[in-house]
Amino acid sequence: YWTKNIVNCSGGLSQPKIPAFKDLELFNGVTMHSGRWNHDYDYAGKRVAIIGTGASAVQIVPEVAQTAGHFSVFQRTPHWIFPRPDREIGSFERKLYKNIPFLAKIIRFLLYCRNEMRLLAFRFYPFLIKFGFQQKAMRNIKRYVKDPEMIKRVTPDFTLGCKRILMSNTYYSALLQDNVTLYDKTEGISSFYEDGIITTQGNKVPLDMVIFATGFHASENNVPYPVKGRGDLTLDKAWEKGAHAYLGTTIPGFPNFYMIGGPNTGIGHTSAIFMMEAQMEYLKKAISAQVNQGWKSIEIKPEIVTAFNKEVQAGLSKSIWNTGGCNSWYLAEDGRNTTL
Repeated sequence: YWTKNIVNCSGGLSQPKIPAFKDLELFNGVTMHSGRWNHDYDYAGKRVAIIGTGASAVQIVPEVAQTAGHFSVFQRTPHWIFPRPDREIGSFERKLYKNIPFLAKIIRFLLYCRNEMRLLAFRFYPFLIKFGFQQKAMRNIKRYVKDPEMIKRVTPDFTLGCKRILMSNTYYSALLQDNVTLYDKTEGISSFYEDGIITTQGNKVPLDMVIFATGFHASENNVPYPVKGRGDLTLDKAWEKGAHAYLGTTIPGFPNFYMIGGPNTGIGHTSAIFMMEAQMEYLKKAISAQVNQGWKSIEIKPEIVTAFNKEVQAGLSKSIWNTGGCNSWYLAEDGRNTTL
């Protein structure tokens, strides 16, 4: 049961989100969400559209643009994009890591410290972002885009970091290809029809395939498989007023239940792997204590979780994620940040 349902879940608690576009059911072409890709469909030479320009789209657009006959990109909000710092690790550097084992640990620690320094701006001094990180992202736009009007169309109107920061060395170049058309907020989606999309200016865009890069229900209480706690308590019931957990790992009413990557464990500045490692340490200590003491179960006290979440929300209240002037998937409908 668990193997079957967890595999079908395909993406943890975050389920694909597809907006309720008018007359979508009329469209006769192929549709797919970025998180539910149809690998059997060959889009080479076809008329393709992608809706959304977020983290999934900046990976998809450059690839699809290479072989699609015509590619329409529907952008509601542009995102800040950094260049991806990829490089080849040469043979000399690899030899150093092989012969000096602790060197890799030093490099990892320095990378951690560099990323952690970003938190000073993101959480405590958001105004500093405009004078550092945002200028770097602006230079990245102008590196590829020379037309002043196009620069305006791909430049966000919110402070960098408010939404997820993206990384790509190929996205802006793809938008400038002859077979690519960018539709922004001046000409969005009005509705679908049998053969494609009708824009807000009344233009018809004929399509064979539509890709929904429209995100996931990350900050909403979607529990894709049943989790039962004490009595009749289920996880979706416990999270009716918002997802919550102690250290993103344990939940009142659910003895011996641990989550990895739970509420408020998302990262806006460093590696999610680090968070998972910290959670695993906590989990190991809890299970070891249970075994050593001979306890049948461990369960977090409600007042501990309440105090913890109060502290988390207070810490986030003045951060860039809550005050950057945008509406992001980090925030639940009531404005609370249950993700980062």
